[in-house]
Amino acid sequence: MISFSAAMVGSDTMSPVEQAEKMLAYWNGEAVEDMLKTGTGFDDSDIRNVNKRLEDGRIYSLETAEGFLKGFSREWASSGADFYFNYDENLSKVTNEDIKNFVKKYIQNKKGIAVLFVNPEYYKQHKKEFVKTGWKELNSDNANWWKCK
Repeated sequence: MISFSAAMVGSDTMSPVEQAEKMLAYWNGEAVEDMLKTGTGFDDSDIRNVNKRLEDGRIYSLETAEGFLKGFSREWASSGADFYFNYDENLSKVTNEDIKNFVKKYIQNKKGIAVLFVNPEYYKQHKKEFVKTGWKELNSDNANWWKCK
């Protein structure tokens, strides 16, 4: 799963639905195109900086037994010990071209799922606007993955 998030502050000029629609339009257009351009955060120096920060964070998390066990057990369960122990080395091999290929294959022109968290009272007051723009309420009746079997 690829996950991106944004927090929106209340606006006097736009409703949360309008803000969410604007964010989705940006994400599905300009943001993805920017990922494919040079000079927009995915150049070699940017990749090295991100790798260094990720490596530093992992090293810091390994300073306690609890941190090591959390990280190791998570990776062991999903991908195995080799992935965990070779993570930093493999991450350092990622290139600008790898990122572009990933964006083209998994993000560009793909439909995603957008989740908008709003105050339940606000939702009730503005439900027509949400429905009109295609937003659906997730609840225990339609969130099948959440149900215990």
